Amino acid sequence: MATEHEIIKTPKALLAWVYLLSENQVYHVSDHWHLSLEITMGLKGSYRYRINNRLFTVKPGDILLINSGNVHACEAVEPQRSDALSIIFPHEFLKKACENIDFLTFSLDRGTKETYRELKEAMDEMYAIFVRREEIPNYQLMLNSIVYRIIFLLINYFSDSSYPHCNVLSQRNLQQCERIIRFIDKQYQEPITLELLAQHMGISREHLSRIFKSNMGTTFKHYLTSIRMYYAYIELITTDMSIIDIALEQGFPDTRAFIKSFKELYGVTPLQYRKNHEHVSNLDHKKFVIGLY
Repeated sequence: MATEHEIIKTPKALLAWVYLLSENQVYHVSDHWHLSLEITMGLKGSYRYRINNRLFTVKPGDILLINSGNVHACEAVEPQRSDALSIIFPHEFLKKACENIDFLTFSLDRGTKETYRELKEAMDEMYAIFVRREEIPNYQLMLNSIVYRIIFLLINYFSDSSYPHCNVLSQRNLQQCERIIRFIDKQYQEPITLELLAQHMGISREHLSRIFKSNMGTTFKHYLTSIRMYYAYIELITTDMSIIDIALEQGFPDTRAFIKSFKELYGVTPLQYRKNHEHVSNLDHKKFVIGLY
């Protein structure tokens, strides 16, 4: 069964995406994968995780690591009584922090009691600041400092560089997906096509379609639209740009295409959504950040 590639985008001024599962109403997420590193700490209740077909339960105080490329899913045991703090470190950020990140795997078993305690303290501090973020001026700076501390601990005490990634996705497939993702991220505002991307990758159009289907769980058109929709959504709720300007700036061929895609996802037109959600910040919204589209 094909698994979906999750699109990880961080809010402005943050190095990683920090969120509470309860705030984003994340109670069930089906199989998906991403190039990012993910860490979760249970706060209340419990969550069941499946990672590469292995089952884990996250209870209050437990920490769980999900490596790049791991296919995973989660479900709250009691949805309204469960919560957890999750941090997703984008692959681009990790690459800048550690050049050989693609040859590291992470496991909490590799640390000592002392280093685990330090990691738990950093996660606790992250939670304490995050829940009070509206009261703290420039809270992003404090969160970013903890992000660096957590990455320092993970790379120095919980990583293994003795072998390349041995995830469900092969190293070759991961490299192909990375190239695809980076190309689309840079070119999404342009009128790119499946043929153009295939030419850039040096493979046939048919082979590229199979990569999308088998490794990314979607189609080229759907993935490209989701990237454009992500950036269009941010401009819709954080600026007063016109609908036509947003559509054209984010690569949609015309306003009609943007409105059609938007209605398929949100059930209303972009203009109506803007009127209904003037109070919503892009940090609090679920679908465009978590990339479930």
